[in-house]
Amino acid sequence: MDAIYLPVRPSGAKEGVLCAWGISEEGERVLLEVCLGMREAEDDWLELGRSLTRRGPQAPLMVVADGAPGLVNAIEQLWREADRQRCTVHRLRNVLAKVPGSSGTHVGRETGTLPQTSRIMASSDLRRRKPRVISTSEHGCACR
Repeated sequence: MDAIYLPVRPSGAKEGVLCAWGISEEGERVLLEVCLGMREAEDDWLELGRSLTRRGPQAPLMVVADGAPGLVNAIEQLWREADRQRCTVHRLRNVLAKVPGSSGTHVGRETGTLPQTSRIMASSDLRRRKPRVISTSEHGCACR
């Protein structure tokens, strides 16, 4: 689940478009629900989830999302039993935002896959030199 900001009218500001994607049994991405949402507010995410539930799909086994508080709270209310995973793309962007200057290029290249990310984050050299990066990586995950 995530929001994207698109110009939905010929003139005016971009608006949040909330999206819920699923994965079919064949492994294909399926768009499950779309709605406008003001600034990814919890109430908007709750409405998207309730609308989806009214249409009949079972509760998800896992929800992958960014760490937006409104979305996290809505997921907890709607699908308490579902596993949650922090989106690795959002997590990596948050980590790279903490890496200063030219180090970001090196870390970005080295963290192309999750196993590499774990290896880099475990590096005692990086841990010593860039404690904010490590803190973001280790504590920025809204997993359970």
